[in-house]
Amino acid sequence: MELDNRFRKLSRRVQKLLVNQGFVCKGQAYWWERDRLSPTIILRRSHWNTQELCEFWFILGVFIPELYSVVYRETPPLYPKEGYLAISLEIDSIPFYPRYSETLRWELKLSDSAEVEERLWADVSHHLQDYAIPFLDRFRTLSDTIDFLEWLRSHRDEWFKFRQILPFEAWVPIYLAVLYWMVGDREKSLRKLEAFEWEETSWYIREHMEHVRQHILGSL
Repeated sequence: MELDNRFRKLSRRVQKLLVNQGFVCKGQAYWWERDRLSPTIILRRSHWNTQELCEFWFILGVFIPELYSVVYRETPPLYPKEGYLAISLEIDSIPFYPRYSETLRWELKLSDSAEVEERLWADVSHHLQDYAIPFLDRFRTLSDTIDFLEWLRSHRDEWFKFRQILPFEAWVPIYLAVLYWMVGDREKSLRKLEAFEWEETSWYIREHMEHVRQHILGSL
């Protein structure tokens, strides 16, 4: 119970920091409301936490309800949630983050002194302000999302943490076809459809691409 209270205190500090930066908040999800998309930060706790230790981290992403609706033929949630983001990554997968092989996680311990907790918060705040927020601020329009996905296709193999960024490579052409269609670039949208490697992907992905193809062609 005491550790839960400490985590709630920390999460309130996260909330204050992000709300002061213009984020909207619901639960542990924080997002900016922009034109047709929402850059998002989600605070996550491990399912394996104990009464003595609480591990947590942040999921960053971009929520695009219309994209989700077209690709998956489902109604998206009313606000950003993990599993519904067009782009999803952790702080240590940000392209300009230092390349450390260790996974970035924070641990709040029952045995921590107040001084240790302050150092932990200083590190969390540093990562949010110097990495997470500047990275998400680049996503102001759908075209910014397109630019990042095109960049990711060319650079994914440069660093193993880039390969952990969602969507995985097989889904990127589908997302790009829809995004180009959403911004009115029919030529590039059709080009992504034509270049899709139908034989190299699973039936599940091919099924979604076929639906996207019919949706786009039916709108021309």
